[in-house]
Amino acid sequence: MLKPKLWKGYQLLAFDGTTVMLPSSKEIKKIFEIHSSTQTGTKNCLAQCLFCVDVLSDYILGYRIGNMSEGEGTMFKKMIQKIKVNSPSIILLDRGFGNYCNLNIIFSLSHKCCVRMSSKISGFAKMVMKDQRQDFIIEWHPSEKERESAKAHKLKITPLKVRVSKVILATGEIELLVSNLYNDLEISNSEMKSLYFKRWGIEESIKKMKPKMKLEFWGCRKTKSIYQEFYANVFMYNIVCILGAEAQVKIEAKTKKRKRKYKYNWQNAYRFTREKILFLLNIELSANHLCRLIEEIGKSMISIVPERNYPRNKTQKDKPRLYQYYK
Repeated sequence: MLKPKLWKGYQLLAFDGTTVMLPSSKEIKKIFEIHSSTQTGTKNCLAQCLFCVDVLSDYILGYRIGNMSEGEGTMFKKMIQKIKVNSPSIILLDRGFGNYCNLNIIFSLSHKCCVRMSSKISGFAKMVMKDQRQDFIIEWHPSEKERESAKAHKLKITPLKVRVSKVILATGEIELLVSNLYNDLEISNSEMKSLYFKRWGIEESIKKMKPKMKLEFWGCRKTKSIYQEFYANVFMYNIVCILGAEAQVKIEAKTKKRKRKYKYNWQNAYRFTREKILFLLNIELSANHLCRLIEEIGKSMISIVPERNYPRNKTQKDKPRLYQYYK
């Protein structure tokens, strides 16, 4: 794998979960069970997935699929123990992971982190939001409930020294970030905003896995095959990213004098790689096909629109899940 890209000397790792719909065979129903939507009441057979993505290099470094009862929080606690990186890293987490136990684990593993907190759920977040300061260091003393949770996970119960950063979004909303990046001269308050924004890379990775690679269009009805297809999708995703990274070097050299920056078209890169994958796996044929494939990916590029964003539709109901067309 290529050398990872760094931000201020750090490798940026984001964790996030998603659910995927499974075929409704008897075996799969027995293992993964049936779950209903909280809004529409629609019943589906679902699996919980968790990914760890290097958001600068776009590689999936950790992945897991399991029963919904396990939950992304439990998956995270297991996965974070196994993630190995060569460079100093910063863990980027959304508010779903913003709790005392998760930060306790991250701190104990000597990782740096930047975690968004929900001021509606966390008692600690509610307390620091009342503080008028925008950026400060404080000790997080766990509540009784947080102590019980930490004890259940066999964690050392101790106050956590954290940096609280409040960043103001374009909408005027205040976003609360908690980290152990104590040196504000190294990473300022405005840079904390930019740092957390880079977490969006994992959202794009999940979008590539689900709608673009058609992760939910399974070609099997057996539990063992579900795992095999899931791992095959992750393998294919990383192959595309590695080839794309090589093509990106050529694109940047070719477009360096242009006004806009460009990147390779991931959808076309996936399509090209899918068509040539059998040749790439053949040792005798792979070298020539590999060079031609990278060249082909490099020709299909799109311009990068900086700081593009869309407001979240808070009134939108659950999207309907895809009907299972078998391959």
